[in-house]
Amino acid sequence: MDRLIGYICNDNTLTHRAVEQARSELDAGEDDTDPRPSQLARGFGWIREGQALLRKQPPQGIQSGRFGNVLADIRGREIVGYECATESSHVETFDLQPFSFRTWLFAQVNISGLTDRRDAVLDEIPDHIRHNIDGNTDEELVFYRFLASLYDRGGFGLSTSEPEVCVQEWARSIRKLESQAADDDSDRPLELGNTTLASERFLLATRFDEPMHYRVFERLEEPTDEPLFAGHRPQGETHDHFRGVLVLNGFTPDADEWYEVPERSVLWVDNDWEPTIVSLEEALPSS
Repeated sequence: MDRLIGYICNDNTLTHRAVEQARSELDAGEDDTDPRPSQLARGFGWIREGQALLRKQPPQGIQSGRFGNVLADIRGREIVGYECATESSHVETFDLQPFSFRTWLFAQVNISGLTDRRDAVLDEIPDHIRHNIDGNTDEELVFYRFLASLYDRGGFGLSTSEPEVCVQEWARSIRKLESQAADDDSDRPLELGNTTLASERFLLATRFDEPMHYRVFERLEEPTDEPLFAGHRPQGETHDHFRGVLVLNGFTPDADEWYEVPERSVLWVDNDWEPTIVSLEEALPSS
């Protein structure tokens, strides 16, 4: 199963502590004694100083580090991660997720039925945005269809000033894709998979099909000393200011700290680090 993550916090120096608390879920299915599959592809994206940065590992590259370790090493307040097993031993880097545009990051799993409609979707994207499309995947097309919708509402910097507009335009872009597919004469239905989308001080995740869960961090405790003996609990430092949300795709959690995102629903985190869940239909603008 493909892995998809979204993460946002108010203090990236403590990301490693949040990762430790979610280690079993992040590293689910990994075994240090087994070599990494040769057809495994992985990518991470994060925002730093107003730019989206990417770290991609195609299957022809060297796979190193557990999934959680790579995440813990990234110094970003907003992170999108993706991992999948591919049938090909070679994947072009520009076709490997996540995708980026200015301060935006995007990844999606399990999409089908958009390839036959590619030209029609491209026609809906303005030239000055469309020329940034580097690859040939359906997932990148969904991303740029959203960016075109966001541009129509005022530009790409709305994540910090009007995050609700970003949610509305995401829902609007999905409705347009689904309506367009329902009206054409293609024999293939459009099937959209779960997504994560991030920008400055903003995270959005959408569940379409397979399970998606999230965890909220409201404070963190960080030990300052190593245990001296079995049962010893050294004093630590408490970070009451820390706020964060971690979203994971396609797993069944054992811990009570995880909550499920309902089907066809959007989870988004605003500038105050508070998660909100609404259905795609409720997220649409009123007019």
